[in-house]
Amino acid sequence: MKLPYLINLTLNGSWAIEPNFSVELFNAYLPYFQPVTSFVELEQAPEPIENMPYAISPNGMRISSPILGEVPEGRRGLFAAASTQQPEKSIYDDARPGSVAIVPLRGAMTKHAQLCGPMGTLAVGNRLLEADRHKNIAGTIVFVESGGGQLESMPPVFNAMNACGKPVVAFYEDFSASAALISTSGADLVVAANPMVRIGSMGVMGQFQNSEKALESRGWTIYTYKSTYSYNKNKNVMEAMQGDGEALTRQVLDPFAKYFLKMVADNRAGKLRDDYAAFIKMVDEGSADKINADNVFSAEMFFAKDCLTGNNGNGLIDRIGSLEQTVAWVKEMAAKQVKINI
Repeated sequence: MKLPYLINLTLNGSWAIEPNFSVELFNAYLPYFQPVTSFVELEQAPEPIENMPYAISPNGMRISSPILGEVPEGRRGLFAAASTQQPEKSIYDDARPGSVAIVPLRGAMTKHAQLCGPMGTLAVGNRLLEADRHKNIAGTIVFVESGGGQLESMPPVFNAMNACGKPVVAFYEDFSASAALISTSGADLVVAANPMVRIGSMGVMGQFQNSEKALESRGWTIYTYKSTYSYNKNKNVMEAMQGDGEALTRQVLDPFAKYFLKMVADNRAGKLRDDYAAFIKMVDEGSADKINADNVFSAEMFFAKDCLTGNNGNGLIDRIGSLEQTVAWVKEMAAKQVKINI
């Protein structure tokens, strides 16, 4: 039996995720593992209403409704935004001109929408673009409350943010780590809800489960064969499954980490306290033990109060303020046509 996508990713995928959040992720889906291994079919749950995008009109009133599309009523919010076709009607049609759209990025990040889990980032990216292109929307807030997730989940978010022509602000509520932080680092303004919001863990990790012994105890034996001409087929993964992750780290995890850390360095150019090139050079020379423990690139977690730009803050965020203040800042930026990431 093939494991459902999210469970398979949890056990055998590469992630940009805060370690404590990864434990929470596993525990959150643990109740589903037993039914799956018992060949019990899982039902698809409709998307939580709190994951729906909404707009705040100039007078501060919240307007919320699912995005309409050619899908079942209870699942419109989950699938319509991910469609390549433009929906006939948009949630933002009911918003007043000059409204600020809020698009949530919550929970474990995966590229595709999950049957028993979070909304996929493809849908998040499409919602961002829909808001940006709507005549009633002055700017967008990406409401982030995530510890990160799948490596492949990041491009739909940062590509959509870069394609937006109106101001886009990242608002961090409670925590924003790893993939969530990396993918939103290119926002025109990055705001934390309060001084104790947890931010950081910009890093890449791989997790693999070897179930051979468990299967052998049940009388199962698995044989793997490769073509003579495919001697490198899944070699680094197979080695990692046997406890040797050196090749996987060097060939996959390290290139991903350097690529995404460089992206943050570029997105926050002139704002970060620490230098990306100097960090990479010291690690490559084997001098990681000489790097300050609070280096912004070292995958450490920080409080928002230590992440402000300037005054020896590490520069991961620009301001600390409430959602209401952030809405006002978006409107100010829109009025002045302030746009940084185009």
